[in-house]
Amino acid sequence: MSLNKQAFWKSHWFLGLLLTLLFCLAYSMSFSPLKSLEFIAYDTAISASKLPASDRIVIVDVDDTSIEHLGRWPWPRSVFADAINVLSKANARLIGVDIFFSEKQQSQRNNQVSLQLAQLLRQQGKHAEADKIEAETLAMDEDYLLSKAIKDNGNTYMPIFFNAGTPMRNPDADLPAFLARMNIRNVADNSDNSKPISATKLHYPFDELSAASTGLGFLNVQIDSDGVLRTDPLVVKYYGQFLPSMALAMAARDLNLTVNDIRINLGSDIELGALDIGSDTQMRMYPAFHGDGDGFAFKHYPFHEVISGRVAAS
Repeated sequence: MSLNKQAFWKSHWFLGLLLTLLFCLAYSMSFSPLKSLEFIAYDTAISASKLPASDRIVIVDVDDTSIEHLGRWPWPRSVFADAINVLSKANARLIGVDIFFSEKQQSQRNNQVSLQLAQLLRQQGKHAEADKIEAETLAMDEDYLLSKAIKDNGNTYMPIFFNAGTPMRNPDADLPAFLARMNIRNVADNSDNSKPISATKLHYPFDELSAASTGLGFLNVQIDSDGVLRTDPLVVKYYGQFLPSMALAMAARDLNLTVNDIRINLGSDIELGALDIGSDTQMRMYPAFHGDGDGFAFKHYPFHEVISGRVAAS
């Protein structure tokens, strides 16, 4: 009897089971050395399977050279309006802006006085003078010029950001219309382990700019404990509503789909038409990385070269 017990404790399957349980326990408790090994294994696999960068994606850089040419940051909004107009003429399929214009830059008080004067002149029958004042006022309104360029383009996406956390109460107001249109309504929760990222507050561009955009998506990222970016969240839950990342919103547009065509399967994947995007329980994807580490993977152009016409439209 004692010999059988001794054989039981020393059997290979029992030792294997014990090690498996210890590893599962360590992983569930985010045991640091084990997590580091996981990161190393993942990074090694990714480095061995990098894909060539698509030539359909071009990055326009606000770099040091552009700042030397165009002046100290921040630049006037009209400069960005010029860039949008240049890209529109070059027939860019989609434009994703990652610069956050949270507030209006132009003094609205002076504009209101000028527009009220134009309205008064129009009431007096002086239409030509009123048109001239309105045109001159709008030509000096940096925020108007940027909003108009984005609206005229019809394919420009703007960024939003969120504060992550556990909601303690309902928001003070409903989402504005320009954000409500981005709400993904096709959501299925068939998982017992779904933990989508929750947001307690949203930050978006000033109202006129947000409304002029084709769509909005968040640009928040989550860095791992070792300071490396490995995942990209695709959706965020905001008081029962699901908003897409800018990447997901633009990918849908590129496939000629709308937000209504996106389906979220919480805890597992996102369906984008016929495309199925796998995710973890937090609705984060593990994107492919491109290039060989010797430089930029995608084609980059300095901002000042684009708006000056030094980069060919083709």
